[in-house]
Amino acid sequence: MMLYDWLKANYRVDTNRFYVLGMSMGGFGTLDFVATYPNQVAAAMAMCGGSTMKSLCGLTEVPLWIIHGKADMAVPVNRSERVVDSMCQCGDTSRLLFDKLDKVDHTALARVFYLRQTYEWLFSHALTDSLRPVDKDFSVSRALLYTAYDDLPNKSDIKVVDLQSYKNSKKVYYVVKKGDTLHSIAVENNTTVSILCKLNKCKKDTKLWPGRKIRVK
Repeated sequence: MMLYDWLKANYRVDTNRFYVLGMSMGGFGTLDFVATYPNQVAAAMAMCGGSTMKSLCGLTEVPLWIIHGKADMAVPVNRSERVVDSMCQCGDTSRLLFDKLDKVDHTALARVFYLRQTYEWLFSHALTDSLRPVDKDFSVSRALLYTAYDDLPNKSDIKVVDLQSYKNSKKVYYVVKKGDTLHSIAVENNTTVSILCKLNKCKKDTKLWPGRKIRVK
């Protein structure tokens, strides 16, 4: 808070849009800070963290998104669950989003920092919002972090895309050719099978025929 006070004193700062986010130990720091200064923070995200605070009631006053992988061996998911349980004991948790992701380990959540929707979600909140509601139009999934395929050998090379940006963009279609699969179409159009299925309301094992139009954006 001393650093934030210094920034406000020396730079032009929009104090209605002060956000906090962190992962692992940074997730602990995020939750501890927000619980202590809820009236200063417009919104916060905590990935695979926990808290050392005795009282977490301050967290219920802030739009808060907690994300934790169920396969996390460094910081078990029950650390985030304890935070949520403590918030429930305080009463209203309507400003809380809590995602527990299957087959997601500790390091995978570092990808959240590179998702466009992370910052779009944060920026959708301000201290001036009436009753400070949480924006529930965003989501994160294992598909966003790894893509829809579990057996890809080099996941670090995978480009992360999000469905929200596709919803807001101009519609683009692809005409299926002989031999095409949802996987090959996704790779060619820099997207994922999961997003194609959502855009076209189909399943991952859907049969394709030449000439069919598939929405890719």
